Amino acid sequence: MSDKLTPKDVELLTKSSDLDSKIAVINKISNQYRNKDFSNKEQGLAEEIFRLLMRYAEIGVRKSISENLMSADFVPRDILLSIAKDIDDVSRPILEFSELLTDDDLIEIVNGATSLEPQIAISRRNTLSESVSSALINTERGEVVESLLGNNSARISEANLVKVIDSFSNKEEVIEALVTRGSIPPELVLQLTKKVSNVIKGKLEKRYNCSFDKISGLFNDGGEIAAFRFGNMKLFGQDLIELISMLETNHQLDQALDPLHGKLTFILNELEPIGQFVPISAIALGNRTMFEICISRVTGIKFSNISKLVKDLDQGIKALFERAALPEPLFDAVRFAIYVINKMEEEAEKFGTPKAQADLHEYIKQIITHSKGKKIRNLSSLISIIRKHIERTQGEW
Repeated sequence: MSDKLTPKDVELLTKSSDLDSKIAVINKISNQYRNKDFSNKEQGLAEEIFRLLMRYAEIGVRKSISENLMSADFVPRDILLSIAKDIDDVSRPILEFSELLTDDDLIEIVNGATSLEPQIAISRRNTLSESVSSALINTERGEVVESLLGNNSARISEANLVKVIDSFSNKEEVIEALVTRGSIPPELVLQLTKKVSNVIKGKLEKRYNCSFDKISGLFNDGGEIAAFRFGNMKLFGQDLIELISMLETNHQLDQALDPLHGKLTFILNELEPIGQFVPISAIALGNRTMFEICISRVTGIKFSNISKLVKDLDQGIKALFERAALPEPLFDAVRFAIYVINKMEEEAEKFGTPKAQADLHEYIKQIITHSKGKKIRNLSSLISIIRKHIERTQGEW
């Protein structure tokens, strides 16, 4: 297929019944449009094609347009809004990722939505304003509010946090999301402890094996640190990171992890008074080897066997996740992050580009780039954890 837009492409879009061929043309047009490779006349033609297809094309074509334009830095307003107000499958990518939608656009869509999907897609957006967060909370839909609370980049006013406590004190999933978010004013913690039912308190205490008073105390931390402490996790130290990297480089990891005589085993035994390591933190550091060590320690599975299971991004990762009793809501995000780590390591070997663990900024960029158009639960929370690691290494903690 030619790199340039041709009359044959336009004819294929309007007359062909082959969906895959149409999507291939849409990809080509959109790529040139985003990269500003068109002349003014060609750009105008491309926009007319988008308008025509958004009015008459099948769902698969319209969804492809949405996925292709969600990262564009310019799209005419009429095209943007026609995508944003289309059916859920079509609108989701634009609603979640396009930076061209204004707060007024988002609030109007939230208020007018008849299904959960548009509201949940908006709740996942990066750096949501307080006004959009308020509109989402006012939907009084538990699933929407839970998703919003899980977005650590969303700004939520104290008044709206009070509203969440008042409206959802009997909804376990929302209260758990509120607790793990952290950074809540102390006076609101007191309100929460008074309003949450004994049933929910009991469930949370049983799940995390500690008192509700201790759980409530996690509000004083940032959301990511609260989540770590919930899972009895702690952050890696740089010395340990460097030691593991050196052992891996020298092909000494297996020996160092020998359960009886391994030198690294003795170190980890001292660092793990509660018997767990930090697998989620390892992924946030872009370090697959450390993740595999953590999982080996938690599950008792031999380290050399863990690597084989981790390569299976579906059944292998799922089995390890369940065996290690890691938080299920983070499964999609962790599996996707491992995929990105694998891809970055392959590219590092071929082209000398950075590995995830060597450049966390690039790691975040790759995660965001490769996640566009995909529905990945709690990915924003994992990105927030990565950002906390960046801040920590820069001495800002």
